[in-house]
This record gives sequence, C-alpha cells and structure tokens, in this order.
Amino acid sequence: MKKITLLLSLLTFTTSFSSIIVKDITDFTFTNSATLDFDFNNDGTVEFTFEEMGGGTVGCMFDYLNVNFLGTGTLASGHGWDIMKSLALNAVIGSSSTFDAQGDAYINAEWANANEMFPNGDSYVGTTFKIGVNRYYGWILVNSVAGVIKVKSYAYNNVANQSITAGQSTLDTDEFSQNLKLKIY
Repeated sequence: MKKITLLLSLLTFTTSFSSIIVKDITDFTFTNSATLDFDFNNDGTVEFTFEEMGGGTVGCMFDYLNVNFLGTGTLASGHGWDIMKSLALNAVIGSSSTFDAQGDAYINAEWANANEMFPNGDSYVGTTFKIGVNRYYGWILVNSVAGVIKVKSYAYNNVANQSITAGQSTLDTDEFSQNLKLKIY
C-alpha cells in the first residue's frame, strides 16, 4: 500500500492557469478632456490612459516600447501609424499584428481619412503592453455613435506573448488542453 501511495503522490497534474481577463466597466463616454485609465491586471498600475483631445478625437500618449496599438497604416507608409484601427469581432491581436505607433495614437483623429473613422456601433481596438518585462495582448471594446466615443469593456490574455481575438472572453477547449500538463516524478 505504501508503494501505491508513494507512486500516486509522485504522479501529479498541474495546470498553467491561463485565461482571458475581462474588465466589464461601467460604460465610459468621452466628454471634453475626460480621461480613462486602463489597468488590465488590476494591480493598481495604469498601463495607459485614453483622453478626449477635442473635436471627438480620443487619444493616448505612451512609450511605444512598452505600449502600442494596431494602426491603419505604418510609419514607413507615411500615414495611419498614429490612427487606431477599428477591428471587427474575432480579429487576431498578437505578435504577427502591426503595432507601429510612435508614442501617440488616436480614435477618430481629425486628420484621419473617412475610411479610418470608427463606424457607428461596437468595434475593437487592439493593443499590446508590458507588465514587468513580459508582453501581453488585449482588446478594448469601443462604441461610436455620431462621433461620440464610449468604452464598454477591455480584456487581455494573461499568458505573456499569447494572442487574443477581439471580443474573446474565454479560452476555447484546445487552448485549455494545451495548458494542461501531466508531470511524473
């Protein structure tokens, strides 16, 4: 009996508790000079802040090495690198995404082309940010009505360097099973 108990105690299951962390906030409407802080992991440290910049433009200033947003273009193209891209539900946000903002990025920027403005209704902003030395990917649910921007919720994948899809709120069974590990000692 002692051998079986010892064998069972050496055979253990461990899981890496990865998940999508969603913050469903009270809808926040941007009015003149209003700001909204984003603390994705609820540690009391703000990852970045959105601010109403006037004329319906909502923007963010940041250290591009630590925070960035999916844009409508690239710095090399000379346009759109500082304009946040409106993403549809299930758009992939991860290491293969183009994060090319250089320290500032905007929703409905006054200099944006008509096709770069956020459509009426819900859409998403893709973001990447560092917590400590690790890089994470997340989304922000934005609602736009007649140019007025409202943030409804935001989320991130709490496993460093793992992608997330816009609107994703749980891991699917394949992602969960990839995090289940059997260790034999």
